[in-house]
Amino acid sequence: MKISVLILLLSVAMSTTGCFDNKGKPKDVPTVVSLAELSKTNRAEVVRLYLRASSVPIVDSDLADLPSLEVLDLSELEMKTIPSNVFSIATLKQFYFAYNALEALPPELAKLKGLNYLNLDGNRLASLSPAIGDLQDLRFLRLNGNKLADLPAEVSKLKKLKRIYLKQNAFQKVPSALESLSMLEDVSMDGNPVTRIPDWLAKLPMLKNLSFSGCRISKLPEDLKGFSGLRSLQLSGCPIDKKEMERIRAALPKTAIVF
Repeated sequence: MKISVLILLLSVAMSTTGCFDNKGKPKDVPTVVSLAELSKTNRAEVVRLYLRASSVPIVDSDLADLPSLEVLDLSELEMKTIPSNVFSIATLKQFYFAYNALEALPPELAKLKGLNYLNLDGNRLASLSPAIGDLQDLRFLRLNGNKLADLPAEVSKLKKLKRIYLKQNAFQKVPSALESLSMLEDVSMDGNPVTRIPDWLAKLPMLKNLSFSGCRISKLPEDLKGFSGLRSLQLSGCPIDKKEMERIRAALPKTAIVF
């Protein structure tokens, strides 16, 4: 009798399997990839808007009334300024403004409090606005291919920052503003005229990847114990002699090192 009841219960369970498959299923996220598509979409529901390399010029009004937008890509548009309506998108989490002609960050950037990813690669920035320090949810910051020689002290406020990319700029030293960023995991400074790696960099507790390829570094700090947790160390193209290479490899046997 007990076996029969068990079989009956199993049969009922199997027959109802799938009835609730869609219960709680996330709603499809509206993604728009052109202004033409945007004009046919309910703007209030758009979550991702990709207008990279658009053949149609972007005007400020195109970015109005987007109350749910989380991801915005305005890269490769030859834009000299960030459209003002961008700073009114309180829900924005990821902003791509790469390979444009931006020369200065406006102070209005501070309004994007929820931003966790910012890509400004390939612009004409020679300095950053102190407003960058107000983006305290920022985890990823890309500034490759600009004209930067230093970072403002306000960068030290970005306590959640995990990755910073500063390749192909004009840095002669690692920016001191990074010293207090204890969550940093990746630092990339390839192609800068940096001559030394500071001792304090080894004290960043979460650091996993360092990249200084094409820099002018000939010697690392005497004490390399702090770098023992590194997964990778990129030093290709640096003027490091064979003896120093051997010292570094001996001190960091578990690190993938590229000379």
